[in-house]
Amino acid sequence: MGTYRGKVALTQFASSNGGHTAKGDYPYLRAHADRYDGVYVGRICKVMRDGSNRCIPVSVTAQHGTLSAAWTNRLSGAKAQATGSIAPDGAASLSVDAFDPTGAPVKGTLTGRWSSNTLNFTGTWSDGTSGTASLGWAPEGSTAGRAPGARRTQNN
Repeated sequence: MGTYRGKVALTQFASSNGGHTAKGDYPYLRAHADRYDGVYVGRICKVMRDGSNRCIPVSVTAQHGTLSAAWTNRLSGAKAQATGSIAPDGAASLSVDAFDPTGAPVKGTLTGRWSSNTLNFTGTWSDGTSGTASLGWAPEGSTAGRAPGARRTQNN
């Protein structure tokens, strides 16, 4: 049982809150961002064999700590996706099934951390090249904090 100033505290639980808790009627029920639910926007990047960097703007949904995103490859029309998770200690993982510029499938395995409402990842792709991702938390339905060019439906 929790207490506040010597009295039994009202404790509330929600299995999913859309990324942000609401302020309650008591001072200990503060509004705050919830990293396990909501939308993260940013870019997933891959270093190409020629050394150039190719980035895909994405909008990643977090629900109960599970990450997911899907978009259409603009060259081939094939569906690409990313899945992952955010652990209670802030450790995060992201698996990406995408396509290179020729349309050949590539898989990325990225690991990273959540800090200050941002997920940062590094890792490798199945063709041996390196990759990164940086995703910032944005309130559900909001364009605030979105990376330039990031949209809810992707055409990359």
